[in-house]
This record gives sequence, C-alpha cells and structure tokens, in this order.
Amino acid sequence: MPNAVVLVLDRLGSGWLGPYGNTRVDTPAWNRLAAQALLAEFALVDTPDLASVYHSYWQGRHALSRQSASGVSFLADRLAAQGVQTWLVTDEPEVTGHAGSDGFLHRTVLPAVDADRQAGCVEDTQCARLFATVLEVLEHARSPFLIWVHAQAMQGPWDAPQALRCQLAEEGDPDPPEFVAPPEVALHADYDPDHLLGIMQAYGAQVAALDVCLGILLDTVWSRPAHEATALLATASRGYPIGEHRYVGRANQPPYAELVQVPWLVHCPDSTMHAVRDRGLVQPPDLFPTLLNWFDVPLPETRIWGADLITEHEGPQRAGEPVVHRDRACAACGDQRHLRTGAWSLLQLTADRVELYTKPDDRWEVNEVSDRCGDVVEELRGVLAEFEEAAQSDDRCRLRDLPPSLVDAAE
Repeated sequence: MPNAVVLVLDRLGSGWLGPYGNTRVDTPAWNRLAAQALLAEFALVDTPDLASVYHSYWQGRHALSRQSASGVSFLADRLAAQGVQTWLVTDEPEVTGHAGSDGFLHRTVLPAVDADRQAGCVEDTQCARLFATVLEVLEHARSPFLIWVHAQAMQGPWDAPQALRCQLAEEGDPDPPEFVAPPEVALHADYDPDHLLGIMQAYGAQVAALDVCLGILLDTVWSRPAHEATALLATASRGYPIGEHRYVGRANQPPYAELVQVPWLVHCPDSTMHAVRDRGLVQPPDLFPTLLNWFDVPLPETRIWGADLITEHEGPQRAGEPVVHRDRACAACGDQRHLRTGAWSLLQLTADRVELYTKPDDRWEVNEVSDRCGDVVEELRGVLAEFEEAAQSDDRCRLRDLPPSLVDAAE
C-alpha cells in the first residue's frame, strides 16, 4: 500500500542547495535525495503568505483563486475518507491553526522555542528536535500513511552551532556573528560587506544543520520495510532574501526569485524518476493532485488548478485533470506579481513600475532589461492578465499557448 512523507521547510531558498548549484555549503543529504528523485528546477510558490500557500497545498487551488474554499475538501479529509492514516508534525502555530489541519487523524505539535543562544550541537537545534519527532511517528505509522512535516526552519531561531558558522569562514574573514533571531535588515548603498557575509554564514550553518537532519531521515525512511512503497517530497513554503536586492529578512515582498523560488524534489520508489531534472514550472497547487494520484484517491469533481507531476512523467493523464501548461507561473505578493515563463520574469511592483529579467540565465534577477525590451513587457502584461483571470476561476484550460519568444531562452 502506498505511503508518503512530505517535508515543507520554511524559508529554505533553493540557491543554497547543492542540486541547485550551491557551492557555499556542502549538502550531501540533498545531493543524495536528488540522485533518487525528480527535481523541479523552477518551482515557484504562488504566494509567500503561509496561510494562503497551505490552501494551495491542501486544496489544489492557486493563491489567486476566488472560488469558495468550501468547494473542495482538504487533502487530509480526502485521504482519511479512503483509509489513509494522516499525520501532521510541525512546530509552526500558523499551520496547526489552518482549517485544513483539522482533518489530520494525528497531530503532533512541538512548541516553538524562542531560543536566545545557539545550540551546542546539531542534535539540540529546534529543527533536529522536530525531525526526531518525525522518526518517532515513523515507528508508529502503519500503511497506508501520509506524514506531513512542516518545519519553521529558517523562519524560526537560527540556532545551529557556532562551529558550523566557523566552517564557512575563510582565512582573513571576521569571526562569524553569534546572533540567533532571524535578521531583518535594509541594506544601504554603502553597506558593510562583512556584515552581510556574517549573515550568510549564519544562514549557511542552518542549511548545514538541516542537511544533517535530512540525512538521518533518509536513512530511516529508506531502511524501513515499507520504503519500496513510500514516496518522499521535499520543498519549501518560501525563500529568505539575503541581500540579493539590498534586503535581508522575512518580509513577503517584493517577489524576487530569492523569495518565491524554492526547492522541489519528489522521490518515488520503483520509478524511472531518479536523477531527473524537470524544467517545467511547478507551483504549490500541483502537490494536491500529485498526492491524490499517488494514493489512487479520486480527484475532486470541482475544477482545481494543480496538475499531477508523477503521472505526467510516468503515465497517461487521469480523467478530470486539467490541461497542463507548465510554461508559465505566477506568484502573488499582495498587489505585486511575479510572472515567470521559460524565457522571462516580469515583476509588476506597482501599476506603473515593472521589471524584466531574462531566464534562466539571470537566475537571481540582477540585470533589469525592461527599458530594452518594451515589446516583451507588453506581451507579458497580457499573459499576466490572462493568467490572473484563469487562476481566479481555477480554470487552467483557459490559458492559451505562449509564443516561442516567451518560452524559449535566447541563444
């Protein structure tokens, strides 16, 4: 019988992981998972608002949807109705307070710790305590099961041992700082690069500690008798800007890539999806039908935005699934928008201000080119308007094919 473990790690940016090109921090567990998984190179959250993104995860609807939330039952309710044992493990009160969490048959909530000092070892960090709880749940879970794990991760205290920060310092660097509270800093034009370096070392230490925890979890899941029927999906609910656009912190806008682009890896046992890189655009609503199909649970009759990733790669599309257009994605951050296609990113920051970046080369949106590509801006404005209209009614079929100039990267 099928099982699944879902890891949602808050504020984990994809650019800090080895499989996504990171060279700052060694991430052997993520590398190991990627070697056994389908990796979505371009996964974008549809909103950095945590409550809204969980509606997307658990109902398959885009954050822009204006359809009644009662029209589609939540993921846990649908699975439980088919006999799946559902577990929620988290240290985030906002997740346990979400209406969709009520349907989980088992809920394990770790109190968030307001740490005022770094841990002496990785095992004493908040994230390690959460993962230890997940290991206990795995001991008690009986097939078929879904274990949904949401970790505050970098949204919570940065309590990784100082030794991990020091490992990221090179000869001649200042000593890494010892703060624990997640930093919130607006950088001035003449900011001290050593100050930003210290923040990056602290974030990198959190990534390294998380990698240790992930490695232990992989060992446990893949050594269990049920591992041949257990899927594992790892993603993040949003990123953490660290100075890429002169801001460090947990603000949910503006929607540059460092905030909205996240890791997304899916391991399916007995699958051909090992060490596979998917260059289509993936968003949180896609998780809902992916899990329903994995457990062979019928999709809702009501329209949803999400589309299954697994059957797209390994089998025919099931009846009732929407037409898949993975050549565009949109993140909504208040009134701001980030539209992504294969070749471009358009940021609508105000009614009169837009920014344009070439993709995928300008991954972190450094070189703004809207003044040189006015025709592309106007085309993308039209695509954005069409996307919003379709997403509001969860009708993916209303999306028209994009011209090659918006999909294919320039040579």
